[in-house]
Amino acid sequence: PMHMSATRKYEVQRTNNFRLALDIDGTDDIELAVDSTGLPTITNETIELAYGNSKVKVAGQATYEDITVVVKDFIEADIEKILWNWRKLVYDPETDLVGWASRYKKDGRIYQYGPDGTVVRQWKLIGVWPTQLDLGEMNYDSSDKKQISMTLSVDKAYPIR
Repeated sequence: PMHMSATRKYEVQRTNNFRLALDIDGTDDIELAVDSTGLPTITNETIELAYGNSKVKVAGQATYEDITVVVKDFIEADIEKILWNWRKLVYDPETDLVGWASRYKKDGRIYQYGPDGTVVRQWKLIGVWPTQLDLGEMNYDSSDKKQISMTLSVDKAYPIR
């Protein structure tokens, strides 16, 4: 790493300089107090083709892995209610009905910041919806912050330049 000390082009990305914005209500971005989130992971299935006495491999369909997000639950903003209502668009346990994809799939962005607060990277998330919602736990033996975790399905993700 000594070669890095001679230049200023090696600023490390800090894992705590980010924010997640989701278009849950259809009009404004909801910025949750995120404790942690995964970044998009894209994989392609492999297609093998016979070629002479061997095989070659080419890319098949792309798949975007689910993202796990952990957020702080704020009472006054009622984050639990906001996320529950979004999840209820996917499946309503009162009526036992599954919702319309056009109503529960939302878009979002993950912003990564430099140490001075400037946006250095940005990911566009398309077709995001909660496949799993864990509203956390209550515990008389602790006064820790309550966290909500959710698994988000992502149809497509790409960096915005």
